[in-house]
Amino acid sequence: MTIFLDLFLRFRIAAMARADAARGIDNELAAVTTLLGPAPRDFDPLKNDEDRRLQHQRLDTTLRDELAEDQHAREAARAAEVSPLAAVPLAVLLFLIEWWASARVLIGQGSEPAAAVVLGAALASGVFALAGYCARTPTRKGVYLVVVAAFALLVIALTVLRVHEVATDDSDLPTDLSSGVVLLVLSLGPAFLGEVVLRKAASALRVRRDLTTVERQLRAQEATIAEADAAVERRTEEREAWLRTSAIARAAYRRAWDLARNAPLPDPPNPRVPPAPAELPIATDEA
Repeated sequence: MTIFLDLFLRFRIAAMARADAARGIDNELAAVTTLLGPAPRDFDPLKNDEDRRLQHQRLDTTLRDELAEDQHAREAARAAEVSPLAAVPLAVLLFLIEWWASARVLIGQGSEPAAAVVLGAALASGVFALAGYCARTPTRKGVYLVVVAAFALLVIALTVLRVHEVATDDSDLPTDLSSGVVLLVLSLGPAFLGEVVLRKAASALRVRRDLTTVERQLRAQEATIAEADAAVERRTEEREAWLRTSAIARAAYRRAWDLARNAPLPDPPNPRVPPAPAELPIATDEA
């Protein structure tokens, strides 16, 4: 395809050169511009705002380097976190244990098994929520103290219920109290462990989310730099291609123009010589 375009260009420029030569003018630049269009603008960041912006995007890699360092730091932090795939099932298992323990307490107080299952789920959720809130760093001290007090009342209530559940006629108070405390720990322990596991899983998910955000920003920055490089390279290639083609067109124009101007002029046609007039008879005296 390029060969045909080259031949077509040579043919057109030669025709234009011969026409200009016939009129006695040398219009090489106008002929080249007519065929190829104006020359693409040279890349000059010192004089053009758009070129200056592209040059800044190409060379300013500070943000990209900072994002790369942040990515490495967050990858190291992610490696130090627990895996959410392991933490979430463990938290679910601990919640099921807490649910069973809560239902067991309600059944021991005379609740129906079906009702104990539903109410046990609510009690287990409340224990998990209170344990999780108490484990947080307090932001509003008034609310935090109220929640801690509510959790303490819940612990006392469960302790009394456990002591009453294990109390027998043969055992003394210290034994019943010790048994109740052990059962209380077995009941509340899953909630505290579940809160720790959920907190670590949430931290791991947060680190993963931050890492994903940094990776997305880094890809966007790298794409911006690559697009700027491609734009500058494309501009440079277009100008070089125009210069090469214009050089070919100029040479073809000059050659065709010189040949047309230096061609020998054709001989003018010979005019027809009019016939000689006929001689008139000379009059004599005898006539």
